[in-house]
Amino acid sequence: MSYKIQLKEGETLDLKMEYADRIPFFREMIEDDQMNADEEVQVPQFSKEVFQFVIDYCELLDQLPAPKIEYPLKDYWFFKHVHKDFQIFCEKPRSVLVTIMQAADYLKMEDLLNLIGCRIACHMWKRADEDKREYLGIPQDLSDD
Repeated sequence: MSYKIQLKEGETLDLKMEYADRIPFFREMIEDDQMNADEEVQVPQFSKEVFQFVIDYCELLDQLPAPKIEYPLKDYWFFKHVHKDFQIFCEKPRSVLVTIMQAADYLKMEDLLNLIGCRIACHMWKRADEDKREYLGIPQDLSDD
């Protein structure tokens, strides 16, 4: 059995019940009787592609425990912090990683948020401040002008 999730631009995706239970945003809705299998749940902030990454992460958790990342990071070698399958999962362009991180934050998925945050932090570790701003899409001038 699954839930129908309506995404950006009216796209839909099926979310297995066991995966919905792993995602705190949906688990809270289920516990509060705000979500049932007969109705579509709207999450219009995210594209089908981004939400599929969330589902892929849930599928990965069927095989492996959620990564436990210790902060502060002691080095910038991502492979030292997470299992190889999580490394492969994180081999995505920066813009996709940032969008997945936003989705993880919205869906209250702390372990996915930490995984993507670790990946981004390791990638930016030795970059100059200007490169970090560019990587994260932060404007040079943050004044209110």
